[in-house]
Amino acid sequence: MNTTILEGAQDLKVRFHIGRGGHFNNAGHKTYVGTVNGLSDCFGESSIIDVDDNGDKLPDSKWQLIDGGGNVILTGRDKIESETGILDWDGEYDTDIVRKLSECDDDEYEMILDIAERGGYVEKDVLAYVCSALGKLMATNIKVYPSNMEVFTQDDCVHLERDNFSVYTKDEEDDVRELLADKGFISESIDEIIVKMEMYDWFSEKEEMTVENYDFSSDSFLSSQAGFLKEVGDEGEHEDEAKEILGMECGENDSEAWADIMFSTSTGKQYAVCGTAAATAPEGVFYYKELDAMQYIECHDKYLDEFGANAEECLDYLDEDDVELNEGKITFKGNDPVVIDDCDTITHCEDLFEAFYTACRDIQIAAYLVGCRHFYCFQEAACYWR
Repeated sequence: MNTTILEGAQDLKVRFHIGRGGHFNNAGHKTYVGTVNGLSDCFGESSIIDVDDNGDKLPDSKWQLIDGGGNVILTGRDKIESETGILDWDGEYDTDIVRKLSECDDDEYEMILDIAERGGYVEKDVLAYVCSALGKLMATNIKVYPSNMEVFTQDDCVHLERDNFSVYTKDEEDDVRELLADKGFISESIDEIIVKMEMYDWFSEKEEMTVENYDFSSDSFLSSQAGFLKEVGDEGEHEDEAKEILGMECGENDSEAWADIMFSTSTGKQYAVCGTAAATAPEGVFYYKELDAMQYIECHDKYLDEFGANAEECLDYLDEDDVELNEGKITFKGNDPVVIDDCDTITHCEDLFEAFYTACRDIQIAAYLVGCRHFYCFQEAACYWR
């Protein structure tokens, strides 16, 4: 558990009530009420008897908590002033339970989560603790980058890759919700993630068509699933390479068909693209195939124009206190660098980094495109982290 979020939550007092309820309004129905300061918050109109008939103070063991009907509910000062405990007003028809959040069982955690999942109010600290106890994920912050999304939770950070979701249309939102639920996200967090996906156009605008030998197709060039595309070179410069990658053969009626190598201005990925009409034509079909890492084409100036400024602005330069050095190894928040440049060798653990570096010949831009946002220089080595 993330102690900074959850340490204080474990000592919060939560109240449950047993009474009539459920589908058939049966007795013994247990519900979650919320957080309380202590057991005394449940006393209501009951009264504490701590003096005798003569007004003399009673011994602590003789104190009594009396309900409105004169029934003794608790005996003893230690129980009456306890922060937690059980108040049995009328058995399974009316009982209050107050305990520390950390002392609840899984059924009670599920009960609290169910309240939140159905739109009821549950304090954030309580919900975060419950999610950790049940192995669920509650989003505490979301950051969106060109190719991925970082969803910070009560325990850790989950990376969602844009390409894994851009194959879905808005009409297939239920499928996306099911995928996120399978990852462990609760409904409230799924709603927040979906809003971000919509805001940053992660959904494709049209349902993907299955075309042999191609990744996907579209009847609108500018709204393709690859995002807005630009040529890596001059117009038509890489036509032959694109046709070969696509296995494209033009017939007699395909006089306007064209092909080229292009890159996405949102993700930096390169594609072989062909179309049955000009890109600006109102009718036509366009096919896109993502290039393998070894097929990327160098176009430094275009990548610098599109991504250079963002790569610089989005990079967080870390201080010495932000990183941890241990036996020559450097980590940030417990994670090894994604990319290390020691002037002689570039070390990385991302398949696409090599492709992006081939395209832009700029380590900072390539690191940015694989989601790196943190930088630290260590013994003449430049280290990048997400």
